[in-house]
Amino acid sequence: MTSKPRNMLHKLLNGFTRIIKYGSYRVNLVVYTFLLSPSSLSILNKKFYKKLDYPNYSITMKIESVDQLYRLYSCKKEPETINWIEEFIKPNEVFYDIGANVGAYSLVCYAHTQGKIQIYSFEPGFTTYSALCENIIINAFNDKIIALPFVLSDQTKINKFNYSSISPGAASHSVVTEIVPDERIPTSINNTSLNAYNYVVSYRLDDLISTFDLKKPNHLKIDVDGHELEVIKGCENLLNSQELKTILIEIDKNSAGSDMIIEILKNKKFKIHSIFPHGKGILSNYIFIRS
Repeated sequence: MTSKPRNMLHKLLNGFTRIIKYGSYRVNLVVYTFLLSPSSLSILNKKFYKKLDYPNYSITMKIESVDQLYRLYSCKKEPETINWIEEFIKPNEVFYDIGANVGAYSLVCYAHTQGKIQIYSFEPGFTTYSALCENIIINAFNDKIIALPFVLSDQTKINKFNYSSISPGAASHSVVTEIVPDERIPTSINNTSLNAYNYVVSYRLDDLISTFDLKKPNHLKIDVDGHELEVIKGCENLLNSQELKTILIEIDKNSAGSDMIIEILKNKKFKIHSIFPHGKGILSNYIFIRS
């Protein structure tokens, strides 16, 4: 394709970015779904780059799927997470981003502290992990952000990892702690059904820290689509450590383990600082601080 049609498409993309930024981005993402069709992506060599909606620092994100496009607006989507980072996380501390996806909040944390921080970003999904690594590298943040493709859980073992989609940036995957018969899991590839799973290494966070002699985090963000209780159960020693100051965790009030998460953290001398419901209020981000 000649440069003129390519430039016209870029202008369209920039125009729709402004609509999304100042309008209802959830609705207007439908327009991007069309523009990010296979034919459009082939025009753009299958990926392009846009800025994350963080106003205090220029952060670049790779886009090659609609899911990644949605992540461009992570700051607008979760302003409480940005406020938590800016209020509580200080230079020379350690931050663990558990369920980092393509890395928006890890990148913001690095930018906020001007790189004076150690960050561990955990993302087991293979396509999303690749995008996370590229976002770290293209922003030259790889001196302090270490991306790890591990599941954090209540057991150190190999687990089955089911994908809701293998599109980079997708979410709502699930960890299967017991082997069950294979199921056909729909994915986003040509509307077909695939055995969309692989096997991943799972660690108890306490085991990971001791095995690799990692610095303990001062701050935890946990957003793992229903696996939060298992993460909490796997870090009992860490929860006892005075080095851990705050936790931001997504809790589904309809899940069987939601009350147990809160009880465990309260027993470990953490108190609820604030609660931020999302959508219909079933999912909420809870911020805990050490009493």
